[in-house]
Amino acid sequence: MMANTFEKQRIIISLNGWEIQTRETNGEELKLIELDLPPGALGETNTLTFTLPDARSPASLGNSLDKRILGMGIAWLELVPTP
Repeated sequence: MMANTFEKQRIIISLNGWEIQTRETNGEELKLIELDLPPGALGETNTLTFTLPDARSPASLGNSLDKRILGMGIAWLELVPTP
């Protein structure tokens, strides 16, 4: 039996409250996302936020009884300053 899925999920990436990029994925494949930040975007303390407005629970898709809202997994995150 094939699991129910939805066509796309938006990933809104924000830094310190400012939206810097929006991506779409179907959740089927691994993605590499690279971001170039504008000069002066980083402060002494920074908050990187991933907003997933299309995230759903497996229960809402009929895949299980799990009612948790699940969105994405991050396998690896590397922050590299550029000169």
